[in-house]
Amino acid sequence: EGRLGFVRAEVTGGIVAGMISVPASMGYAILAFAPLGPALLPDAVRAGLLAIIVGCTVALLSGGRTTFAYAPRSVVAFLISALLLQSSGEARAWAEASGSVRGMFVLILTITVLAGIFQALFGVLRIGRLVKYIPAPAIAGFQNAAAALILGAQFGSLLGFPDPLPIAAIVSRFDEVELLTMLVGVTTCAVTLKGARLVRGVSPTLLGITTGTVLYYGLAMVGFKDYLGPVIGKIPTGLPDVEIAGEMARMIFLPAIEPLLPTIIGGALSIAVVASLDGMLCARIIAADARKRIDGNRELVRLGVGNVVSPLIGGMALGLNLAASFAAQRAGARTSWSVAVHGVFVIACMLLLPPIIEIMPRAVIAGMLSAVAIQLVDRWTLRLIMTLLKGEAAHRPRMLVDLGIVVVVAVIAIAVDLVLAVCLGVSVAVVFFLMRMSRSVVRRSYRGDQVRSRIARDTASASLLAYRGIEILVLELEGALFFGTAERLDAAIERQCASSTRFLILDLKRVQDIDSTGARVLQQVCDRFARDARFVLLAGVPAGSVLGGLLGELGLLGAVTADRRFPDADRALEWAEDRILLEWRGARSPSDFPLGQLDLLHGMEEHEVSTMRSLLRLSRFQPGEVLFRAGDPGSDLFVIVSGRASATLELGAGREVRLITFAAGTAFGELGLLDQESRSATITADGELICYVLGRSDFVAVTRMYPGVAIKLLRNLSRELSYRLRWANRTVFE
Repeated sequence: EGRLGFVRAEVTGGIVAGMISVPASMGYAILAFAPLGPALLPDAVRAGLLAIIVGCTVALLSGGRTTFAYAPRSVVAFLISALLLQSSGEARAWAEASGSVRGMFVLILTITVLAGIFQALFGVLRIGRLVKYIPAPAIAGFQNAAAALILGAQFGSLLGFPDPLPIAAIVSRFDEVELLTMLVGVTTCAVTLKGARLVRGVSPTLLGITTGTVLYYGLAMVGFKDYLGPVIGKIPTGLPDVEIAGEMARMIFLPAIEPLLPTIIGGALSIAVVASLDGMLCARIIAADARKRIDGNRELVRLGVGNVVSPLIGGMALGLNLAASFAAQRAGARTSWSVAVHGVFVIACMLLLPPIIEIMPRAVIAGMLSAVAIQLVDRWTLRLIMTLLKGEAAHRPRMLVDLGIVVVVAVIAIAVDLVLAVCLGVSVAVVFFLMRMSRSVVRRSYRGDQVRSRIARDTASASLLAYRGIEILVLELEGALFFGTAERLDAAIERQCASSTRFLILDLKRVQDIDSTGARVLQQVCDRFARDARFVLLAGVPAGSVLGGLLGELGLLGAVTADRRFPDADRALEWAEDRILLEWRGARSPSDFPLGQLDLLHGMEEHEVSTMRSLLRLSRFQPGEVLFRAGDPGSDLFVIVSGRASATLELGAGREVRLITFAAGTAFGELGLLDQESRSATITADGELICYVLGRSDFVAVTRMYPGVAIKLLRNLSRELSYRLRWANRTVFE
């Protein structure tokens, strides 16, 4: 049952994919080659179906292991149609170069071969990922233009005209419109759009085509045949067109081709870029639905090879059909066997179904393509317009700029030239991106008297830093520090660094990139501060980080020694504060910090200090020694005489965060002394640490025997806790 179930799922998936891709590919092929006239429609239909067969074959031979449905795409079909609808002068030159309409068909296939080569090169050189950096507004504008042009190209067939006509010509011949043909096309379009809601389990495209065809021939049977538009007509019954490759080779050497080379190369590059972007987006969406990973560059090579081979036998450009791929996966397909079944199904259709395809009404195909055009309208653009109309835009100027780019690209693509539109859209988006990026990179600035490091210090030290902390300036930077922002940063530093600023801390935590211009400006700032005996500290540059390596390559780390580079701004603040305190009082030994000057004993008389001295025991701890861990029981109070100790919390996965560091003259462990609960953090000696320790039993003895001393001790502990809470609130607020 397991083996049989696997085969059933793969076969069903391949057939379902074929049932969706066959009519869609025929429609896209007709769209692509419609400007060549009705005589080429049979070749166009065969070109669309051959593309599926080639895509499946190349995927299997190249080791593809996915369920992707390889078939023509609407966006690429639009590009081909746009190339054929070039200016009349160029069209005449093409006709002269090719000698006939058939030659123009061959020339388009030649351009497709060149596009396939470009596309494969994108994958081989692993630059396929760069295609995704084309700005979204430019892509949206192109997509909306494609939707508009595809829809406009269907009006002639929808209204019953035998030949493609521009909209202006249709208006002048409005009296020739066949209303019944229009009814067939509109019905096909409506059923295709709403088919998923009308009938579950059936492809909306197949349902729309079937409904439109039945309506067409139903009207013909009741006597309205003369009021209905034409059908597709006879199509070639053979599979590959082996003469195409020879015709391509002969055309390349025609003298009239040389003036067209810029158009040929530009058109091929446009098809390659758009087809690559479309293919990578589709592959990512399909793979995400199947919960699989794909190699985007390898898939580009596969599509590129397919687009080289397909035109050589008369097929058109191919991509990935989303609807068919999803349908195959929903039917249970999980391997490339479904791709093989898909290809075999299309071969069978080409051999067995030409009589059915030949009698398919053109209005039905036009209705299906109209539905495709409506679905192709960019949803992001529609949401953008609705947001602006509702007045809900928080960033209205930026959204208006994006919408402007969409409109400009779409208008130029429709009225002038597609390649020019894409290039212009990219250029405009890049200009506005540079303008946005050129805003100040200073996210926030503050001074050391407003925000202090996580060091708990004695009252005298804290008071001094409250006065002299203004000498410390911290600049939090964000974004990219490059030629567009570096000079503005230099101006901001020059403006904020008054003569009183002795320590400049540059927090680079949120800086994504830096170029040589940005590094040069920072080098100049470092040199300027060094000449004035001032200090530049770099924060947010952990050892071994990518940004640290980049700064080293740019030569900036030579100007900022290792002792002035810190993993975060808090450590840099600590260094600057220590420097200020060292200049104020010099180095201090344990004997220089009298017991009576401890904040814990503030306000006590000499005999009360003596009482406390008799209860405190002196303890020494080695660097890195853990005094206690979070969750441990304990009720001792520690007062630091010399050294420092840090309170940390473990975050899991070997990570921890520093809560606070206690300096000489401060106390910790007071919570355990007061409430006798387990320790709330881990305390570790940062270096050699000397502490006075007050045990819980001694504290209880003080409260019983010396209540006055106990009151002053509790008052000092309360003041210290209140100070820390207020400072923490202020730090969070800042």
